[in-house]
Amino acid sequence: MKLVPFFDADWDRFVAFAAGNIGNSPPVDRRFFEHFFRSDESGIWSGRILESDDGDFEGVAFLIEVPAKFGDAPAQIAWPSVLFASPKAQAVGGGAQLAFWYYRNLPFVPSIGGTVKGNMIKDRLSLRTEGIDLERFILVLSPRAAELAPPECRQAVTDGVYAGGGSAAPGLRATWSDGIPADYEHVWRNFRRKFMFTTERSPAYLRWRYVDAPLLSYKFLAVHDDRGLVGLAVTRVQKTPAGPVCRIVDFVCEPDRAVEAWRAVVGELAEEDFLFADFFVVGTAFHTALAEASFHRCDGKVGIGGLPNLLSPPEHRDWNYTFHVGGTVAMRDHSWRRPDAVYFTKGDSDRDWPTMHDIASMKNG
Repeated sequence: MKLVPFFDADWDRFVAFAAGNIGNSPPVDRRFFEHFFRSDESGIWSGRILESDDGDFEGVAFLIEVPAKFGDAPAQIAWPSVLFASPKAQAVGGGAQLAFWYYRNLPFVPSIGGTVKGNMIKDRLSLRTEGIDLERFILVLSPRAAELAPPECRQAVTDGVYAGGGSAAPGLRATWSDGIPADYEHVWRNFRRKFMFTTERSPAYLRWRYVDAPLLSYKFLAVHDDRGLVGLAVTRVQKTPAGPVCRIVDFVCEPDRAVEAWRAVVGELAEEDFLFADFFVVGTAFHTALAEASFHRCDGKVGIGGLPNLLSPPEHRDWNYTFHVGGTVAMRDHSWRRPDAVYFTKGDSDRDWPTMHDIASMKNG
């Protein structure tokens, strides 16, 4: 088995391979793949093909490459998103060969969440740090949310419904928008100073990740006071058999106004018909603010955490709330490994890709 670059001419080979080896997420849609898995090199995709000695397509890895901040220097993060090997390749460790390629050749390779099987490779090739994990926070907005939970968790969900209170500071308001506020850049620059290691959430990045993303539809919830923007939430609404759910996939705000910004968001969400809202985050930047704004910090299937991570359709599968980082620089330089020095969200990796059920729902209105 050998690794070779992925060129435009390889797309049809990939589609044929995907038909027999890849499930429903991410969707094998060329617009989607070209948007998220292109590298800066002309004509070359961000990933590698695993070929047999006869040139047969036996596996593939795709990466999401985005700009990042590491200390005071710019950096490039590569998030592993797609890794599949054929049964023939699996028999000789082909999947591991693909993973070894990106962990041993790229500077920063983080990964959020995953399964026990996937973590076997991550634990060998990258690192986890005590206190730096993916955390899920849930705001229950309707007792109907309990319909999505397994029976043993339904009472906890019902008991945890948001009862109001904890209002935002006077003069603070949250409003919905399809675009990025003109004064967002200033808020992001103030926020990013808090961290050593994070994605560069510039206006250009938000446009690429959320505004222009194919097969996905996001809305912004902007928090303002009389002087301008205070915070910005990025949301995606998902339909479920019991009603809509608001997935908060990103959040940026002025560092000293997190509590009131989150409370303003909660106040606006409570006016909608959402069953619940949730937010997945790495790093402790918003832990206190989320708790004061009535979000519940969850751990797996315990109580309110029984509300499913995947909603299309609802799926009560166990997930590992993990955060691994590997790569040539990350494995050598450990200065960033503090819970308050990092900030990543669900929107950074592939935890928010649409399934075929999502796509069907979008097409049906």
